[in-house]
Amino acid sequence: MKLLNKETLHTRKFKTAAKGDIRLRYSEKRFELVHKEGLATDLARKELTIKLASKQEIDNFALLLQKLDFVEDPSWVTHRMDLEYLYSNYLYSISLQHTESFAHILEVEFAATTKEEVNIHE
Repeated sequence: MKLLNKETLHTRKFKTAAKGDIRLRYSEKRFELVHKEGLATDLARKELTIKLASKQEIDNFALLLQKLDFVEDPSWVTHRMDLEYLYSNYLYSISLQHTESFAHILEVEFAATTKEEVNIHE
């Protein structure tokens, strides 16, 4: 197992009209807008991540989403550690997360590039 990243991540989440959401996230290392398609309970979800330059851009996008009447959920702070693990020739992304005043989460992901890879993980 290899440590990839350790950071404290601040997240603002806005609900979309369809099943999914837009998240504005920042830490001491990154600023980004993330669109997640589907629900958190879905077996697989599509994500689109756009890198932003600063906290000011995060605030500007939040203002835009509010003006467009997106509904904002309460924001949260997560302390996370990201690792990678090679198992049976598949590289997995593992995230250990502590979301303040909420929960401890273990997230294991495999980024499939073909339909066959998706099927073996169902």
